[in-house]
Amino acid sequence: MSERGDDAASVLADLDEALGIAQLGLWTWAAGSQVMTWSPALYAISGQDPATFTPTIENTIAMVHPDERASALAKLQAAAEGESGGSDYRIVRPDGEVRHLWVKMNPVLEDGRIVAVRGVSADVTERRKTEARLAESEANYRHALELNPQVPWVADATGNILEVSPRWREWIGLNAEETAGLNWIDALHPDDYARTAESWTQSVKAGAPVDMRYRLKTKDGEYRWFRARGAPRRDDSGAIIRWYGAVEDIDEQVRMETALRETEERYRLAALATNDLIWDHDLVSNHIAWNETEGTRFGYATAELGDSGTWWLDQIHPSDRERVRDAIAAVSSNGAEQFVEEYRFRCADGSYADVYDRGYIQRDGDGRAVRLVGAMQDVTERKRATAALMDSQARLRWGATHDALTGIANRVRFQEVLAEAIAAVPEDRCVGLVQLDVDGFKQINDTLGHDAGDAVLRTLVRRIGELLRPGDTLARMGGDEFAIVLPSLGRPEGLEKVVERIQTLMREPFVFEGHTLDCRTTIGSSLSPHHGRTPEELLKSADIALASAKAAGRGQHVTFDPAMRVSLQHRNSMLNVARDALAYDWIVPHYQPKVVLADGRVAGFEALLRWRDSRGVFHGPGTLGAAFEDLELAAQLSDRMFDRCIADMRRWMDEGVDFGHVALNAAAAEFRRDDFAEGLIERLRAADIPTDKVQLEVTESVFLGRGAEYVERALRRLYDVGVRMALDDFGTGYASLRHLNQFPVDILKIDQSFVQGMAANSGEEVIVRSLVNLGQSLGIEVVAEGIEEEAQAEMLRRLGCHYGQGFFFAKAVPAEAVPGLIAARR
Repeated sequence: MSERGDDAASVLADLDEALGIAQLGLWTWAAGSQVMTWSPALYAISGQDPATFTPTIENTIAMVHPDERASALAKLQAAAEGESGGSDYRIVRPDGEVRHLWVKMNPVLEDGRIVAVRGVSADVTERRKTEARLAESEANYRHALELNPQVPWVADATGNILEVSPRWREWIGLNAEETAGLNWIDALHPDDYARTAESWTQSVKAGAPVDMRYRLKTKDGEYRWFRARGAPRRDDSGAIIRWYGAVEDIDEQVRMETALRETEERYRLAALATNDLIWDHDLVSNHIAWNETEGTRFGYATAELGDSGTWWLDQIHPSDRERVRDAIAAVSSNGAEQFVEEYRFRCADGSYADVYDRGYIQRDGDGRAVRLVGAMQDVTERKRATAALMDSQARLRWGATHDALTGIANRVRFQEVLAEAIAAVPEDRCVGLVQLDVDGFKQINDTLGHDAGDAVLRTLVRRIGELLRPGDTLARMGGDEFAIVLPSLGRPEGLEKVVERIQTLMREPFVFEGHTLDCRTTIGSSLSPHHGRTPEELLKSADIALASAKAAGRGQHVTFDPAMRVSLQHRNSMLNVARDALAYDWIVPHYQPKVVLADGRVAGFEALLRWRDSRGVFHGPGTLGAAFEDLELAAQLSDRMFDRCIADMRRWMDEGVDFGHVALNAAAAEFRRDDFAEGLIERLRAADIPTDKVQLEVTESVFLGRGAEYVERALRRLYDVGVRMALDDFGTGYASLRHLNQFPVDILKIDQSFVQGMAANSGEEVIVRSLVNLGQSLGIEVVAEGIEEEAQAEMLRRLGCHYGQGFFFAKAVPAEAVPGLIAARR
């Protein structure tokens, strides 16, 4: 390079360094294209790495804050049309930091034609922060002056008022001259005069600080409470020179104090009138305060009750203590609003009383439980009376019509109550019937045991019981199935409100032996006479609504609609077909090739479920749709497909057929089995098939909803042994990019809706190009689905997509046709 070239390079380097120090970035956009050039300083400002980031108009606009992106694009387009201008924008750096830029842009002309837009971007983040802090400081100072509730005053050494704030006149109606000296005392309430004058005189005489509360007559003739505080200023010899102080309006505070004293007195009297022992537990200090009692509670005088949570726990029966301790410990983590427990409490004489303890939880700003306030109720006699009743003849009737575990009505009593309610309902009212199942109940029993399941059922009964009206009936129909009869509802909307309250209450978890358990429910409901005039018709309608709610997803509520009968029949038909297909061995996998777009060679296959009916006609998986939502049937269909596909792969390997790989599809329901990954790995090991011969295809719905924790564990287990993961129908989900980061994904499959719309819609082509670029940026293979025409294949090749799949190459074929198809494509 020449000396002049060296000088120019040095000048450019100095310029780049100067721009970096000044936080000024230069850029140029070739108008109408994706091409952009950035100065080194702009990479530093935006936080991008020049080694890995190539600026384009698309990814540059993508850095602009979403709220300002449209405006930035419009300004840029305006510059390309000849306008100049400057604006402020926010950008979001890769690390998530938001920076403020001032951007100035001008069109670049050549031969009178605009060929580019050139701009300068200045990082003004710190300036904007400083401006915001200054504005906030000024506002704070202004409001502090405006809202100051105090009136300053100055008095001489003997206590005579010399100066007082103008606000004094606003309050009292006396000007400075009328207030001077001791004249301000004339505004005192007669009942406060002697006490205030004496206190003021003593403070002045002793030189002690002033702190007085008194009532002053305001200019509207009313008396208000004020607080006056002051302190003397002394000279070097200690002699008082001046008094300085302030008067504050505390009328509202005094009124609140008075109201609080009255409330506390009412509370004290109410506590004396009840047999409950009221407590206040500070969870931070573990201190417990008890209400003052006349006489004793549980044999203890107030002074004999311990003042700590430790003492209280020590008095609980050893068999109940751990459960209650766990319930207290869980208060902070489960978000509950109430603490409710029953336990046995040791009385002063050593005996134990049965206690129903209920408290309300107070939380701090971070949601941590800091305080519990409640009452212990002695229910010993009530329990004894109940036991005596159960020992009588009535116990036989109770046992025949009630559930032994929960104590509520059983199916027999439910039938009686429902029939009575329908027979007695007035013409202008209706009867509501609610059917509900506990979500995930079988899983709780299987993983934690029946004691945990029983605890869930008892908790459900207790919570729903708190919501029901007198006359409503909650019944256990069997297992985790419950029903509620709501007689004499005024309007159908009343049923919806009851269900909403139930669902809200059921969302609150609880702790059993250290485990946090859910008792959320799926609910179906019906109304008489709208959905049935007999108990049988109404119950059938509620059953159908419950089935529809389960089909829609756990935790749902569905009210019966006549159209549901048809939907249920269709669903049941699909389930029956799926059972028949399994029972009669009708499941036959077909294989659709995935080809290398560059030369049409077969890279691998996707296994697709087909079933052959008794006439030999093949059907697709859509005719079994409901079966894939059923945990048991989905698992059986998956197992059958996996077994058949693994057998086909083993046979091809034995015959020397190079089939590449086979992609197996897995539905969301299958991942709810905690051993899904282990089952597939064991199948491959038993057939001696390398794991790199298998891919697993999942849709984004697998990552959502219940059981997501099983999905991540299963995918990572399979990924660790070499099974590759493909995300199917990519681009149609709402959170695909997040899932690419969270789960081990090797392959993206572009949904066929985008591929088939490319030729007619440039927007679809942009989406496909973006998805291909995304895959290349992340090092992820991209497969385009649904290719049906040569033009689509050619367009995908041009966009850089490596693999394709669709009818243009081949339809799905049975296993025996795979070797011939591979040969033909080769």
